[in-house]
Amino acid sequence: MFEKWASLSENLGKAGSEEGIILLDDELPGAARVTIEKKFSEHLGKDIYPITVEVYGWLVHTAFFSACEDALECADSMKLIIQVMENRNSWQADPKTVPPEI
Repeated sequence: MFEKWASLSENLGKAGSEEGIILLDDELPGAARVTIEKKFSEHLGKDIYPITVEVYGWLVHTAFFSACEDALECADSMKLIIQVMENRNSWQADPKTVPPEI
């Protein structure tokens, strides 16, 4: 299903944008990137799993999960949505406009 996505395996184990350790770093070349990190939350007293989704030139969003499995499920969902957007050439439009419905 995600054959177009490439693992940026050289980043695994390195520090990520949310100051955690990168567990997953996948890219749809030239279009988007999805990264999952593992980070200890002092406030919660446990590990959390930030997932950062970037559609190049359009948006960057980070969400936080308390379970790695939930972050992985979200990553797969986001990759699917991004692929649908890519197939529709959605980011050819002006990024100031409202994105098309998916």
